[in-house]
Formats: sequence, structure tokens, C-alpha cells
Amino acid sequence: MIVFSLLFTGCTTKHNSISTSATTTKQDEQKDSKPSQENILYTNKKLGFSLKIPSSWRDSYSIVKSDDGTGIDFYFIGKSKTSQAEFEDSPSVKGLYLFSIATEASIQDSEDSVDSILDVGTAHGTKYISYTGTDCSICILKDEETEADSKELDLLKADWQKVSTMLDEKETVLKTFQSVD
Repeated sequence: MIVFSLLFTGCTTKHNSISTSATTTKQDEQKDSKPSQENILYTNKKLGFSLKIPSSWRDSYSIVKSDDGTGIDFYFIGKSKTSQAEFEDSPSVKGLYLFSIATEASIQDSEDSVDSILDVGTAHGTKYISYTGTDCSICILKDEETEADSKELDLLKADWQKVSTMLDEKETVLKTFQSVD
């Protein structure tokens, strides 16, 4: 039985799917290829930090470099059509906005449009924070007035449960913030 387990484990292939915008290069970012039950390591060398993302998030999020290059944005990608939204002005962005990690200085002119600001850490002498927008794009998943067929409504409910769990785990992810060289 032990030999079979070792053979089976050795023959499986893991895929980490972290979507990034077209402007993010392989040199800027690395993904860890650990077994699926372990955390997914996200490293952004350009910004100088890494994060450990729960394996339960696999295939349910994308990370996109912010337009101004001072941070990253997390998006939720679920099973419903609604959660797989694409943006006309940013075709590389897919999903519903969750939260951002960016330099503290990058939001000073936008403080009216950000919410839930948390200190995350310092990397290369730059202070990073996490924040959300003042609007709630994921709230569309629980909109009871949505006109959709029963299958899509079931998918919306399942997506809401998934994204709620992810938001509960967000602080755990933020605590893994680490400066890298």
C-alpha cells in the first residue's frame, strides 16, 4: 500500500493557475509548484514581496498587476457566468474584484474610493497596504433580483459561498506577506 501511494504521488502533475495581466513578465513573478494540498507561493520580484495563497483558492482567482505598477489586484473567478466577467477597457482582467495590495503612497489621492485599509508589511523600504474598493463587485453574486435561470442561480450561490470563504481567509494570506530579494 505504501509503495502504491508513493508511485501515485510521484506520477501526479500539479498546475498553479495564477492569471496575470499581459504587462506582468515571468521575471517579475514566480509561482511555486508544490503539491495541491499545500499553499501556492506567489512571488513578485519587481515589487519585492511574496504571499502564500491557500490551495483551496486554486482556479478561483487571478492576480493582475495594477495599472500604475505599484501593486497587485486579486479577482475572484467562479463557476457562474457573472463571476467570469471580462472588462472591455482591460481585456486581461477576468473576474470580480476582491482586494488589492499596493504601496501606501499609491492610494493617497484615492482615499475616498478605498475601504478596509490594512497595513501588510514593508518590502525594499516601501510600505505596502491592502485595501478594497468602496463598491462591492462580488455582491452581485448574492443579488436576489438577478434574472438568471435556475442553473446559473445555483452557480451564483455556490460562488458566493466560495468567495465568502476566500474573504474569511484573506487576513491569513496577508499575514504571509514577506519581503524577497
